[in-house]
Amino acid sequence: MAPPSPQLDIASSPSPPEVKLALPTHDNASESVATASLLSAEAAPNYEPLDASVRSFRLDAPFIYTDSIPRYQLFQKFTEKSHKPRKLCVRRLMTSEMRRHVLPVAPAERLEYNEDGTMYSMQVIQMFGDRINFGGREMRGHRESTLNGYVALETGKTVLGTKFAKFWHCTRNRERDSLRPENEARLRMYGYKPESEWDQKLLFMVKRSRWEDEGGKEVARDDGLDFTIGEGVIKDDEGWKRDLLVSCWVWKMWIVEGLRWEGDIEGM
Repeated sequence: MAPPSPQLDIASSPSPPEVKLALPTHDNASESVATASLLSAEAAPNYEPLDASVRSFRLDAPFIYTDSIPRYQLFQKFTEKSHKPRKLCVRRLMTSEMRRHVLPVAPAERLEYNEDGTMYSMQVIQMFGDRINFGGREMRGHRESTLNGYVALETGKTVLGTKFAKFWHCTRNRERDSLRPENEARLRMYGYKPESEWDQKLLFMVKRSRWEDEGGKEVARDDGLDFTIGEGVIKDDEGWKRDLLVSCWVWKMWIVEGLRWEGDIEGM
């Protein structure tokens, strides 16, 4: 699979109706049971919750720090022959791991990435129909506190030449499922169009380092390896939103600029 292209410019998608970013939920077999409440700390008992005052982050791959404390860890997978990046993963560190790897003390042992703790994974895949406008870039959550469906990344330029990035939350619309009997006539008339089964809602728009939500309100700013979330954006019970913003930030850097660090390819 080819690595993400840093210069892919695509046409801007029409803006969907404004929506409020709600607590994430996941579908299950009955499609009627919501996820557990996110008002408590992370489900894993050994995670130390971050309070709402933690807003500034710095990337020193493979870790993301607040001050000198590592909070997140990155891991990427490569193609077998060319060793080009094909997938990026991010996870929260446990309390014991944070304490062992506080700067400027260098740890005696390398901290292995635990894939079972992955929050989000990002990759470039083959997409069809309207989804190809996103360049096949998708981010998927793997925890109860992450968004359901997937997040798509769109990059391009405005008519004035300003570069932008848009993050879209894509969720399956069960009512437009082509296999439902009531949609059989449409399927016969227009054929199978997988993109029609998905709804897309704007999460974030980024231009000139300014991050805005779907309503145009500034929520964060990035400056190279530094990322600052706006004051009041994250409430005490919204750690999931901070994880989402941080994950989108490093994903954008991975796509646009590329991320490499010593020892990122196992065995090399």
